Amino acid sequence: MMNSGVLSFTRRGCQLIKARPFQIRVSAFSEESATGKDEDAPSVPTFPWRHSKAELQRVVDQDDLSGMPNNARARFVRRALAARELDKGWLDIFLTDAWKEELASDMQWAFQMGVAGMLSRTFKVPMDDINKNQGSIALNHTGKVDTSLTEEQSEETKEFSGRILEENLIKLYESVDPQSIDVVFKMTPVDCRLDHAFVIPLIYRELVRENPSFRGRYSKIEEEFNNTKDFAKVRELGEKLAEDTGFNGIRTIIVDVSVDCLETFQVRESSTGKLIQGPEEAMEKPVTHLVRFEITRHRKKPPEEQLGSWIIVDWDDLLDGNCWH
Repeated sequence: MMNSGVLSFTRRGCQLIKARPFQIRVSAFSEESATGKDEDAPSVPTFPWRHSKAELQRVVDQDDLSGMPNNARARFVRRALAARELDKGWLDIFLTDAWKEELASDMQWAFQMGVAGMLSRTFKVPMDDINKNQGSIALNHTGKVDTSLTEEQSEETKEFSGRILEENLIKLYESVDPQSIDVVFKMTPVDCRLDHAFVIPLIYRELVRENPSFRGRYSKIEEEFNNTKDFAKVRELGEKLAEDTGFNGIRTIIVDVSVDCLETFQVRESSTGKLIQGPEEAMEKPVTHLVRFEITRHRKKPPEEQLGSWIIVDWDDLLDGNCWH
C-alpha cells in the first residue's frame, strides 16, 4: 500500500503531487483513427491518445504557450530562469546541457509511470501487470472479459494516478467504457529532450481553481506589452497582480518534454471487432509524445520546503496544454 505522504517518483527525487481542476475540454483523438462516416461510426467514444511520429505544430513553431515573445533569446532567458528556480547553477545553465538532459530523463520516466497509472485506473488492471517489464508498459485488454481490482488495489491506483496526473487529465479518460473496447498497447520510451521551460510568477493552478478571476491575468500583462510596449502600463498591471496575490512569493515552473517511444496502439469495438484507432495490424512503430509538467515553488517557505511536486498536466495537447495563466 502506498503511504499517504509525498510520493517520490524518480531516481533523482522528482516528486509528484495531486492538483485540483478548474476546467476541462474533451476533444481528443488518435492521428490514426478509423471513424468512417456517420453511419459507420463506432458506438463507443474514441480513446484519447495520439499515435504519431510527427511532432506537434507548436513544437515545430517552438511555441511554449506562455504568451511571451517567441524568439531564440527570449526562449533561452525563460529556460534559464526556470533552471534557476530548480536550483541549477549559472555555469551549468550557460556551459552545459546536463541539467536539461537530467530533467528530461526524469520526465520520461514519470511519463511512463503516468501512462501506466492512467491505464490501470481506466481498465481496472493492476499496475504490476502493466508495468511488469522494466523499461516498458503494456496492456492487452479485451472488453468482453470482466476485469476488476480489489478495493485495496483500486485505492492504490487512484492515489497513484492522483499524485502524478492533474485531475483534468484524469477526467479525460473517465468517459472510456473498458467493456466496450479491445485495446492493444505497448510503449517503450527510448529518448527524450527538453523543449520548453518557463516561470509564471505569483499565480498557480490551485489559486486559479479557488479564484477564477486570476485565470489569464499573467497572459494579459504579456499581451499588453506585446500590443503597446507601454512599460508604465505593464508595471502597473504587474504591481496590481502582486497586490492581489498578497506578494505570495509563489512561482510556477512549466516544462514541455518530448518523449520518443516505440509503441503499439490499436483500439477495436469489442462487440463487432471494428477498428476504431490505430493501424489494421497492431505493429510497433516509432512515435513522439509531448508531455507537459508543472511544479510550484514557495519562496517564503524554508529552503527545504520551497519546491512542490511535479505533476503531468497534459500530453500531446489533448487538453490544449491545460493552461490557466
